[in-house]
Order: sequence, then C-alpha cells, then structure tokens
Amino acid sequence: MQTVKERRTGETSFQDYLKRFSIRYKATVTTKKAPPDFVIESPYGAVVAIVLEYDASTEIQDKLRLAQKRSKSFKKNKVPFMPILYKRGLPGLEHRYIQEALQVGQYPEISAIALLEGKPGQQHLRIFHNRFAKHSLDRRIFDHEKDKNLFLAKILPNHFFWIVEDAI
Repeated sequence: MQTVKERRTGETSFQDYLKRFSIRYKATVTTKKAPPDFVIESPYGAVVAIVLEYDASTEIQDKLRLAQKRSKSFKKNKVPFMPILYKRGLPGLEHRYIQEALQVGQYPEISAIALLEGKPGQQHLRIFHNRFAKHSLDRRIFDHEKDKNLFLAKILPNHFFWIVEDAI
C-alpha cells in the first residue's frame, strides 16, 4: 500500500529552520484560519513573524496587504514585525515584487520581509529591510560595510540581507 506523503507547509518549514539553529520562539494561534504568530525573543530584542504561503509571484502584493492587517494587532507592543513568505514550488520574480512594494512605502507596519528559500534542511532567509517602517529595526546596529542588520543577524542565522534603496 502506498503512503500519502504529507505536503510541507510554510509553518513547518519555518519551525524546522528555527529548531535547526536552536532559536527560541513561541508560536501562538489566534484563530483557526490564520497562521500562527512566531514571537522570536533574544537578549537583543524580539521580532514577531508570521508565515504566509503563496503559489505565484503575483500574489505577493495580496500577501503583504494581509500581513499589514495582521501587524495592527502587534502595534501596541512596538515590536518589529516581519512576514515570512514561503512559496510552494520554484522561485520566480519575488525579489522584484518585494522591492517594488518597499520602494513605494505602502507598508509602514512591516519592519522587514523575509523569503524562506531552499530545500528542507538547507533553508535560509532572504531578508528585505523596510526603511519606511514605523517600528523599524534598530538602525544603530546596522553594519553598512557588510550590508546587514546585526540585530537580525544575531537572532536569525544563515540569512542573506538585502537593502532596498529609494526608487530612482
């Protein structure tokens, strides 16, 4: 008899990423339909992350609008909020869509956007810093020579950091 292989979801992939690097987190479920919120705490501070799955690159704008709505519940805490986008299948033009969204400055509640990429067990995060965020990541610990935010570098290992500059 053939067994049915369960499809990996974005939440389980992100939890595997956190467990692989021994990152402490709390997953809280607010409603049955909404994905869980991950509160990642460290001595350097905390980040709230949610995992949103998408099938096509064109869905990114809709997912970012959904993330903007979800971030309003964390507004009181003044904690950086970072949606993590997870694609089922091969990557496409996600980087372009995310850069365009951040350059316009439409999402002030989102501090950074991350893409969870790679095969299971070899995942990494590609993080896009939102310069127009209300609760931005701490600028004092930003290393301009290495183009990375040291706050996130200490909390989330094995990631690539992208800075989105103003549109020309």
